[in-house]
Amino acid sequence: MNLVEVYTRPWCVFCSRIKRLLKSKNISFTEIDVSGNLELKKIMMKNSNRHTMPQVFLNGAHIGDCTELYDLDQKGLFDKLFEN
Repeated sequence: MNLVEVYTRPWCVFCSRIKRLLKSKNISFTEIDVSGNLELKKIMMKNSNRHTMPQVFLNGAHIGDCTELYDLDQKGLFDKLFEN
């Protein structure tokens, strides 16, 4: 089973979009709300080399943000990320 982590913050439209995409594909994920927690945000930034939300990780590897993952989905490549 894949471990999917999504770093988010409240009221983030892109965060809502990526969670909606994951749910529509029946992909379980752990949401990590970094608002008000500088340490969590630092971990996300170190592991993704980015500061924007959301950032998505699959089994510990950074796989992208909302725009990148929607692009992969439109190209038919998104589901391949989650194949075992």
